[in-house]
Amino acid sequence: MLLLTSGRVVDLSAHRAKFHALNLHGPAADAEHKALYGLVDVIIRHRDDNGIPRAGWTEYDYVYSGYTLGNIQCADDLSDTEKSELLNWALKVTQKSLIETARRRLVDNQTAFSVKKSCPWQPIQLIS
Repeated sequence: MLLLTSGRVVDLSAHRAKFHALNLHGPAADAEHKALYGLVDVIIRHRDDNGIPRAGWTEYDYVYSGYTLGNIQCADDLSDTEKSELLNWALKVTQKSLIETARRRLVDNQTAFSVKKSCPWQPIQLIS
């Protein structure tokens, strides 16, 4: 989480990386790190009654800003200072690691990745 000068708390999410990748028709799984920025959502965290940013475990804890790291420069509701803060924060090791998780969502056959795609159930076949 990052506290911006405006008092808003922002964070990053790679949960919709596959969605963004399909819409953007890329990037390739072996693309450079900054090419993944368009796959990573910028989210705004809500605060609880005490003003503490919520943990982000449920959809009630945050809202998608409508921007990714790739197009955050287009955000009208953030100042240039806040955009700069966010992009500088994205360069830190923990954020770089989170951004890299978007890479695994670009690959359908995930045998080379630590999180593998699996289907534990078989589809039901209806008998007519």
